[in-house]
Amino acid sequence: MAKDKQKGFVQKTAERIILEVESANYANDSNAFILDEGETKKIRKIYFRALFWSGFLGGIGVIILFCTKYAFPQLFPKTLINLPIVNYSFKYNIIFTLYGFVLAYIELYLLYYVNLKAIKNLVITCNYPHPSNPDFREEVGKLAAVGLEKAAKHGKEIGMNPYQGVPKLALSAYLLANFYKAALSNILIRVLVSRLGGRTVGRVFMDMLGVPVFAFWNILASRKILHEVRIRIFSKPLTEKFVKEMYLAFHNDKEFIGFIYDTLQYISIIKRTYNYSHYMFGNLLLKTFSIPLKTKHELPENYFERLEKSPEKIQRGIEKIIVFGMVIDGKVSASEIVMIKKAIDHKIITSSVAEIQLLCKNYYLGQGLPGLVSIV
Repeated sequence: MAKDKQKGFVQKTAERIILEVESANYANDSNAFILDEGETKKIRKIYFRALFWSGFLGGIGVIILFCTKYAFPQLFPKTLINLPIVNYSFKYNIIFTLYGFVLAYIELYLLYYVNLKAIKNLVITCNYPHPSNPDFREEVGKLAAVGLEKAAKHGKEIGMNPYQGVPKLALSAYLLANFYKAALSNILIRVLVSRLGGRTVGRVFMDMLGVPVFAFWNILASRKILHEVRIRIFSKPLTEKFVKEMYLAFHNDKEFIGFIYDTLQYISIIKRTYNYSHYMFGNLLLKTFSIPLKTKHELPENYFERLEKSPEKIQRGIEKIIVFGMVIDGKVSASEIVMIKKAIDHKIITSSVAEIQLLCKNYYLGQGLPGLVSIV
């Protein structure tokens, strides 16, 4: 009850939208990560509708912003701003900027609504989480936070550091560019078009260049949210099954248990991002094997050497953890492939890159992880 009081109005409203699933009649499926043909088609429709409306909102926001300015220029007079310290004056359209912020906020909350409705439909289609589950409301709260794009550095809680070895300056530059990517790309395109078109390019055309740019970034943002929700729905029951199987196979093997924390950090470095699915997997694995949580854990330099000298059974068990950890977020990037190849060279992984990519693809398409997790 105390946690509910701490939640803001927007978070509570988001949860109420997803909680509409309680009135829907859907089954409690322990294999939510397995989709049949009908469920796959429904998910495609959910994606299409959400991405269409996301793109539409991004484009229409720009059109309304500038069309209002063209139609009613008297509403947006420029204000003379004086800077006495440097003895400099310039005119700036403060009212137009404030109007832009108001429209942006309206667009943002409409976008939230579109994404949250899509999340609700994904929950019903995938049959997870179900109202009968003991942690149902907690899971709904987490899904609502994803829909509201509330970033959280999942993994720090168990001492993971995906940026181990990355220079701080390079990391700061990357995070800053990623945060302002929509605005920066719009500016870049405007500069390029003005350079190429010169004075022949009209002001209206330049302003309307923002339509496809912001539509694109809205679609990309919604796609990212739906991907994250889909993976969270798939990964939780799958992770619970996988960890249970690993515990049954290795709970008495102290040497194997000694590799678990290092292996989780190794996966974190491969991923180079704080990831909820990896955090959930790591947290459950550590708790199941009764390994004390740390505030910080770094991969030791002799990790590969130690693993190469370990028994074959341990190597194959650790390989399972690595492969599971790499595909559980539903994607294997080009930079991750480079790391996979290094692991293959060290004979830590016996699967090929193509096999891991296919495993990840099939998992994302709702076919589970055959060979890693048995389906009962």
